[in-house]
Order: sequence, then C-alpha cells, then structure tokens
Amino acid sequence: MRRLVPLVIAVVAGLVVLLDFFFSGRLLDAAGRQVVDWVTVVTAVALLLGAVSVAERHLRRVARRERGWHESLALLTSMLLVIAFGLAPGGGPSSPVVRWVFDYVYTPLNATIFALLAFFVVSAAYRAFRVASREATVMLFVAVVVLIGQAPLFASLWPGFPWLKDWLLQYPMTAAMRAIVIGVAVGVMATSLRVISGVDRYYLE
Repeated sequence: MRRLVPLVIAVVAGLVVLLDFFFSGRLLDAAGRQVVDWVTVVTAVALLLGAVSVAERHLRRVARRERGWHESLALLTSMLLVIAFGLAPGGGPSSPVVRWVFDYVYTPLNATIFALLAFFVVSAAYRAFRVASREATVMLFVAVVVLIGQAPLFASLWPGFPWLKDWLLQYPMTAAMRAIVIGVAVGVMATSLRVISGVDRYYLE
C-alpha cells in the first residue's frame, strides 16, 4: 500500500494535467487548476524543507567550529536577514535590506561564479580541441572565428570577420540549438509518459 498510493497519485495527477492540456471542459479545467495549485504548494513546502536542511547543516558546522564555519555563519546571517525583512510589515522583495542583499551580495557572487566558469570552459575546450578528429578541427575553426569576430581589432583589419561570426551564430549554431531543444523536449515527453504509466517509480525510492 505504501508503494501503491504514491503511484496512483502520480498517475492520476499526470493524466489530469495532460488531458486538461488537450481537452476543454468545466470539470476537467477545474481539476487541472487544482492539481497545479497542489504542485505549487508542494513545491513551496519542498523549498522550505530544503532551507531548513541547509540551515541545520550550517548551524552544526558553526557550532562545531568546523572548517569553513565563517562562510556558514555568513550564509546563515544573510538568510535570516532576508527572511526577517522579507516577512516584516511593509517588506517583501522591495524591502531596502532585501534589495541591498541582492544587489551587493547575490549579484556580485553570481558574477564571480560566471567569471570562474569562463576558465572551466576554456580548459574544457582546450582538452576537446586536442582530440585529433575532423569534428574537433571544425570546432576549433568555428571557435577561433567567433573569438576573432568579437574583437574590434580584427574587425578593423578585415570587415568580413564580424559577418562570418554572425553567420555562424545565426545559422549553424541556431540549427544545432534547435535540434538540442527538440531532443530535450522528446526526452521530457518520454520521461513523463514513463512516469504517468508507472514504469519509472523513482519517487518511491
């Protein structure tokens, strides 16, 4: 029974949302909206449990003075400030403290992470280009052309670099991205059908 009830709930909820997407009806529309509302509530509860788990883990690290406990203390302090001023009367996302945390803490950290990702991308590209194959050669040629086309110096030497860069980004890359998106969509559809039909039961593990 413990495994049957979650399976029935998942199958029924999936079928209701799927049928509501393709068909129209007062009862079916109401059921679909109700399921979506339930999903929103469950997602909010899951986020709350995740925040509690993170806070518990970092509180334990601060109490035991483990390695990196200063960073844990900073995380807990910022979390409590955002929650307190966000829930305070007249607060919310427009609260000055919440905006200050997002503008001067979250945004710089986000930019730093993306800046570090650039070095990882360069390292991965270097390892990929070392492979002696025609595909790696094509990737190397395209990457060099795009990088050169972005630099104003090379554009002044030959105006064709920006045009070639724009052509590569607009046609071959767009076609590849659309193929990837279509593949991802097909994969999501297949996974959803497997969950609805009860073949995949990862939520029972």
